[in-house]
Amino acid sequence: MLPHALAVMRQFPFSAQQPGITNLALHPVSWNEPTILEQRFRPGIPAEEAVLIASDLLHEDYAYMFEAFWDLWIVAENGEWTLQPSQVKFLVHGTEFDDGVYEREGHIQVDLGLLPESAPMCRSLWSSRARSKRTLEPTRGCCGQNQIRTSPKS
Repeated sequence: MLPHALAVMRQFPFSAQQPGITNLALHPVSWNEPTILEQRFRPGIPAEEAVLIASDLLHEDYAYMFEAFWDLWIVAENGEWTLQPSQVKFLVHGTEFDDGVYEREGHIQVDLGLLPESAPMCRSLWSSRARSKRTLEPTRGCCGQNQIRTSPKS
């Protein structure tokens, strides 16, 4: 599952201002359990390096969370548009994690941190990437956050 997550991260447009993976957290068994590893990286590290660190603790009943940033145009308080880094989270669910949550939410989720009204832009952004790979599916997640979900093809 981590190689598939790396393939998704390689497609992702990381922030030019804050590139790379900035946080890695490993959750055993369920989201209710404390993490067994949390590492922050300043500056961010390449996705390949973060996946290598996570792979040292590879278990089917773990979830892996990789945090990073991507650049989005945001309206500032003065009404002007500015390009700013915005947080994104890559969640990777093992097959035995949290009672098989991957069956409902997919093996890999990308929480883009967008507001619900941003959904059309989110779908447009990823649709061209999804068409070429046939693995990414835009979805509307809980709490009004848009996500990209994928399950690895055999």
